Amino acid sequence: MALPSMINFFAPGRTAEGSTGRRGWKSAVLYTALIAFPLAAVVVRSNGSLMAAGAFMAVVVVIVATFYRVEWGFYLLLLAVMVFGQFEIPGFTTTTFRVGYFRNIKEIEYLPYFSRGDANPFELHFLFVVAVWVFRLIVRRDMRLRPIPLWFASTLWFAWIVVGFGYGMQRGGESLPALWETRALAYMSLVSAFVPQIIQTKVQIKNVVWVMIIGTAVKAFEGVDRYIQNGWSSGGYEAMQAHEDPVFIGAILMLLLALLVFGGNRAQLWTILILLIPFLLGFQVGKRRAAYAAVAVSFAAFTVLIPNKNLPRALKYILPLIAAAGMYVAVFWDSTSPLASPLHGIMSGFQKDEMNTEGVTKDRDYYSNLYRKIEDYDLAMTIQNSPMMGIGFGTRYEQPIPLVHLNFALQDYMAHNNVLWLLTKTGAIGFFLFWFLLNGLGFKGASMLGRLNDPYLKAVCAVSIVGLISLMTAAYFDLHIVRYRTMIQTGTLIGLLGSIETAEKSKGDAALVPKV
Repeated sequence: MALPSMINFFAPGRTAEGSTGRRGWKSAVLYTALIAFPLAAVVVRSNGSLMAAGAFMAVVVVIVATFYRVEWGFYLLLLAVMVFGQFEIPGFTTTTFRVGYFRNIKEIEYLPYFSRGDANPFELHFLFVVAVWVFRLIVRRDMRLRPIPLWFASTLWFAWIVVGFGYGMQRGGESLPALWETRALAYMSLVSAFVPQIIQTKVQIKNVVWVMIIGTAVKAFEGVDRYIQNGWSSGGYEAMQAHEDPVFIGAILMLLLALLVFGGNRAQLWTILILLIPFLLGFQVGKRRAAYAAVAVSFAAFTVLIPNKNLPRALKYILPLIAAAGMYVAVFWDSTSPLASPLHGIMSGFQKDEMNTEGVTKDRDYYSNLYRKIEDYDLAMTIQNSPMMGIGFGTRYEQPIPLVHLNFALQDYMAHNNVLWLLTKTGAIGFFLFWFLLNGLGFKGASMLGRLNDPYLKAVCAVSIVGLISLMTAAYFDLHIVRYRTMIQTGTLIGLLGSIETAEKSKGDAALVPKV
């Protein structure tokens, strides 16, 4: 079926003369039946599961939207990543997790069991969007690839992931843990290469950012709702948000600052301002010290990135924020108020824990920090024994000091300090390639920022650069390099650097075309 015919297939109801007639009614009935009968079969096969029915309708929407406009399929993909959780939040039962968007097909309870269902819905969704994009290129006979940010460094890093996987298997590693360890890294690489291929205009970049705002707002309201249901208190719960959600909210706060400094989109600016209280409260109830640290370091990095010509405007916003932060630290340094928890969360990651005269910790994070310090020591000893190639993926790292058993199946494979963990797995060679890529992206983005003329593209470029710094800061404290949602969002931000370059160039080329 030719592409125009396929598009018309999904947009029925009008005759060649532009009026609605019998042919339109017949088409509507036909398409309704095409959906209704399979939907009924799904409901019957799943014993009346509403989630199975909803999943079927979601698949229909994805298929129609992606064939109509391939970038719409990606918008839906990114929205699903932002909204659906990879892990359950301890103490809560969340619908956004039960959907199972990041679980293997064979593990999703409301779907029929399929023993070979080792792929998850995200992977199937992503592959479908890529397949439709390739199909459109073939139909148009235009197989040109758009520029990928630092494609050579990205290729080297992706190749080393494959090498690390194979090396781990050769050392006696297990394939399933290796898959869990490398999936997020592969997602980041693949998404960062794909985004510039379909997101090429300023309007499309705006739409991607809108998806991020909407998806993050959903998670913020989800956390706020839990907080309210718990009597406006987080007592009894370690956190009310997944690890990734406060990091996502932090990215939106940095976007707000970038829009204030550079301008470019008042609709997004005012949307974030209107939702600022839910965003801040959602960030707070997440209670993730990795997110606190990531926002603090991101803010510092953003101030360094600001071009000189934007500095006077930036200082009007940055100086009051610095003064407010200084006052906050001074007032709440020794406070036990819930308002002091962000400060204490950051401090707990660096300060030495104290014991009272009975040998009982004064710091509730004492045992968490002790566990992480033992992890770091074990990782360091493992690195000493395999410095160049690492131990590969799917292999257990050495534990000269045994760790306390946790309810985490991959405890012996992954460690909280994901930066040190990555060095352990990929060795000095892989670690160099990873940082070569990230530093190169940071340099590329910073050089672009000074050359861009469009204020909105400047704002998105700054957020993309800061997103890399935020990722590595959060990964120093917690398992973010192996978290799918974090790495997919990071891959999107990396890809947007290429999209921004294409959008800016197309505007420049348009300006050179003489008006008729």
